[in-house]
Amino acid sequence: MTSKSLIVLLLTLFSFQSWSQEGIQFEDVSWDAALTMAKEQDKLIFVDAYTTWCGPCKWMSKEVFTDSQVASFYNASFINIKMDMEKGDGPIFSDKYKIMAYPTLLFINGNGDRVHVGLGARGVDKFLILGQRANDPNTQLYALQQRYASGDKSPDFLKTYVTTLDDGGLEKGQVVNDYLETQSNWKTKDNITFIYKHSGYEVSNYLFKYMMDERPSFIKALGKSKVDDKMDQAVSMSLPPDADAAQLRAAYQEYFPKSWESRYLLALLRNITSGGILASHEETVRIGNQYMADYPQKDWTLWNGLAWHLFEVSDKKEILMEAASWALKSIDIESNAYNNDTAAWIYYKMGDLYKATAFADLAITKGEQDGDDVSSTRDLVSRIKAASAK
Repeated sequence: MTSKSLIVLLLTLFSFQSWSQEGIQFEDVSWDAALTMAKEQDKLIFVDAYTTWCGPCKWMSKEVFTDSQVASFYNASFINIKMDMEKGDGPIFSDKYKIMAYPTLLFINGNGDRVHVGLGARGVDKFLILGQRANDPNTQLYALQQRYASGDKSPDFLKTYVTTLDDGGLEKGQVVNDYLETQSNWKTKDNITFIYKHSGYEVSNYLFKYMMDERPSFIKALGKSKVDDKMDQAVSMSLPPDADAAQLRAAYQEYFPKSWESRYLLALLRNITSGGILASHEETVRIGNQYMADYPQKDWTLWNGLAWHLFEVSDKKEILMEAASWALKSIDIESNAYNNDTAAWIYYKMGDLYKATAFADLAITKGEQDGDDVSSTRDLVSRIKAASAK
């Protein structure tokens, strides 16, 4: 082999290696051009429907779309398009395909028909499975819709169809009912799991009522915490937006007569920090300390959220001292950029610039390690330096 040939070969290998490392190759073309390409190449279009503020969208772009297996399969199988749902053709596209959440992962043929869809972020393996099902005429959503419309009501098919609809965030209620009508015993573990997954969070839904009525059977099959956590969410969601603490308490007493207090206090704290229920700063501290003492939780986000809430709403030193203790509780559970940043801002507001600097430095270090945005903490460091110079 001549030296010139060797150079050409090395350049070719390098180009291939670079291509494989780049991940999915998204076409920079108009939607009409993508449809034309799909027809000409007899391929489906994969559309990553995203927004710039969507965290899971960013995660998929960084961790999943760059995977070599994903790139190899998607580049060979589809015309790949990324489309911001808030810019350019995005709003019209979003309205046409009824996109309600992000990311929505669509597969569309050259005629513009949606043939498959997946809702929400997923890892490499599940994303590959999604593409494989979309590319198979026997498993894609469009084929299952046609099969259902033709009258197929076999249990295995109905179960598969429900799963596909659920994965795409599509209406599945009637198909769920159709499947359960084929079952003489709803208390098998498979059917209990099916009902748990597809009963939703409406306490008035007949399947949710069935789960509450048969709670011991569901707990035996799935575990107490799993069942109670779902019921807990449903109770919270069943209340009106302007519900007060008394209404919240009554709901938990009704649905959890033996364990209502801990669940009520946790729900109350979360409602206070989200602004759903108003409470004085002193009352918030009292409730938080009661819950912390009686029902210890290994949830750093709860204490971080409570600490930040008090930081935002109060200038009183005694309240900020409680907020700082909650931020430290969060850090004890899991030290990260978020709760160290919270502690830094609280100490800055209290005038303790030494501690504010220490926690800010920790927040920046951990944030840079994890790839988090630390611009807010850097702004705080600038403020601390300015205050120290006075």
